[in-house]
Amino acid sequence: MFDRFTEKARRVIFFARYEAGLVASQTIGTEHLLLGLMRENAELKLRLSQEACESIRRQIKDSRTSAGKATANSVDLPLSPECVCALKYAAEESGRLKHKWITEDHIVLGLLRQEECFAARLLTEHGIDLASYRETVEQCTGPEADLAPPPPQPSPTSAKAARLTPLVNRLALIVDRCAVCFDTWGEVEAVHRLKRLPWTRQQALGHLVDWSATHQRWLARALSGPNLIASFPPQDEWVDVQCYATFEWQQLVDLWVCQNRLLAHVLSNIPEAKLETPCKVGLAEPVPLKVLIERYVEHCEDVAGQILTHG
Repeated sequence: MFDRFTEKARRVIFFARYEAGLVASQTIGTEHLLLGLMRENAELKLRLSQEACESIRRQIKDSRTSAGKATANSVDLPLSPECVCALKYAAEESGRLKHKWITEDHIVLGLLRQEECFAARLLTEHGIDLASYRETVEQCTGPEADLAPPPPQPSPTSAKAARLTPLVNRLALIVDRCAVCFDTWGEVEAVHRLKRLPWTRQQALGHLVDWSATHQRWLARALSGPNLIASFPPQDEWVDVQCYATFEWQQLVDLWVCQNRLLAHVLSNIPEAKLETPCKVGLAEPVPLKVLIERYVEHCEDVAGQILTHG
């Protein structure tokens, strides 16, 4: 469904899913889509004042009929029927304007065409109407829509075109979801001690930094040779030795995010044939490179999930 969506439009969907997960919604509604747009859509930010944005958020919060428990895993939340319809309208708007891609501005138009949906009513109340917004899109994004395509599609020989695509997407989702939360935390949240790990959140994130740095080196060696023979994986005591407990929280977050975005880029371009490269780590039996990558993503998901949920 999202093949023609630009990177920013896809991020709107991601943040909509995140907002829905925060309030334990059973579906991603048009209001969640609007919250995602308020993060990513530059034109909408220009048209809505800070007071208007706060008012919209307050109205959405007040409209909730139940206060469920927030969930850290909103990956599988379905789109509501209204949301699906709005995205179909977005595709129609893109086609009507002869744009190759579907941008975040087309999503706004899609919402506005759903006149009776909650998000459209909120936008209309704050002075955003279909006719004027469509005119702006026609004037400002006509040629630019073809200059902002989705991430480049890999060649048929790359792993992203085949077996690694789910893992790459999974890793990107883990990192993006965590970054949204981590960026709002300060030192108070960072020093919270976890239940199932012998560290604070900050130390656990330091451990993940060790894991990403180590796997980056392992990947380079596996891709440049016939096999990988490596020493033991990062040890727990490395966390204390490197004094992660006293490192600046936001810098640690930025480091981890950048490392994993680089890893995702590398994974997206691994040739299919290299996925079977034998990898032996420590005393463990050799496994194919694909299994090593799977274990890395699973470990990231586990530890990051504990950091998010006070695990």
